[in-house]
Amino acid sequence: MVEDIKEVVKRTLVQFDQLCKQLETAKRAATPGKNSAAEIQKLRAELAKHQAEQQKMKADFERWENECRDLIQKNADKNKKKIKKLYSKLAEDVEITTEIERKAREIEARLQSVMQAEFGEVPAIDQLKKQYATTFEIIQGFRQTIPDVYNAAEQETGIYFFTMPK
Repeated sequence: MVEDIKEVVKRTLVQFDQLCKQLETAKRAATPGKNSAAEIQKLRAELAKHQAEQQKMKADFERWENECRDLIQKNADKNKKKIKKLYSKLAEDVEITTEIERKAREIEARLQSVMQAEFGEVPAIDQLKKQYATTFEIIQGFRQTIPDVYNAAEQETGIYFFTMPK
């Protein structure tokens, strides 16, 4: 029975250790940089550039698609080479557009992250803090009610906690 309790304490210590690391990582990620306003401007400019590229590609795509339809309707057999060439161009454009969209999504995600850090909107940290506080209370309870088992679990895991970070 004591071994079972010690296993629970060890798992809780490991969980608490992981929460501490996750919280530190989240805090670092959420700390606004000295140049966050400049970074926000830069990311917005990059995003606008990618969105303009998307619009251009969309217009080109529609133009070539219409051209293909016209060639097919006029005389498909006579225009096979032109149609194949346009379809290969359309396929290339689909790949390029997909890459542009991927880059735009990455930029949007970075921009959102920087803006959240800049304006203090970091819900993940709040959730981690709640989990941290709950787990800390559990560990404190273990330390107070079963100090011998708690000390043995600390020694076996090599994870020691004495104070709660601010």
